[in-house]
Amino acid sequence: MNVSELRVRVVRKTTEAVDISTFELVNVDARPLPAFSAGSHIDVHLPNGLTRQYSLCNDPSEGHRYLIGVLRDAASRGGSQAMHEQVKEGDVITVLGRTQKNPTVEHAMEEVKGRGIPEWLSFDTNTITGRVNAMPTREQINLPVQEQLIVELYSK
Repeated sequence: MNVSELRVRVVRKTTEAVDISTFELVNVDARPLPAFSAGSHIDVHLPNGLTRQYSLCNDPSEGHRYLIGVLRDAASRGGSQAMHEQVKEGDVITVLGRTQKNPTVEHAMEEVKGRGIPEWLSFDTNTITGRVNAMPTREQINLPVQEQLIVELYSK
């Protein structure tokens, strides 16, 4: 996803659970939105003047829309509260597309380079997606695990 400012319309606002809503956003000029991949985020410019970053949670093949999920945070500094209370279906808002650079993901990917990916997993660095190919055997897990503690915990 390239960094660019876009005007989008909220075509659907759905309450998914208590204090969680999703917002479906489409380009106001009906053109496809810039492509994105797993891990991408957008900055949403809110009606109250704040800007907050939200993860795109729809399939990247859906070029006609962006879908974001917003948890209303009780300790909100105004961002999630504005999304829940001020942003309505039909509103036009501005978003700023961002790269998929995420310090946590980048750090994890660097860590994996040093260790390698176990044979029972596969990972696509282009889409930042992984897959469990098979359940690992105990011998394939090279982490110090005290099985007895796990058994004791789940036996209570």
